[in-house]
Amino acid sequence: MHGVSLTPTVPIDLASMTQAPYPLFPPIHANP
Repeated sequence: MHGVSLTPTVPIDLASMTQAPYPLFPPIHANP
């Protein structure tokens, strides 16, 4: 679950961070 969720979170996190920093992305991306 974590591995599958991490894969799509990495690219989405980069795009989201560039547009606007979300509180849900940072913690999910930080958690391995």
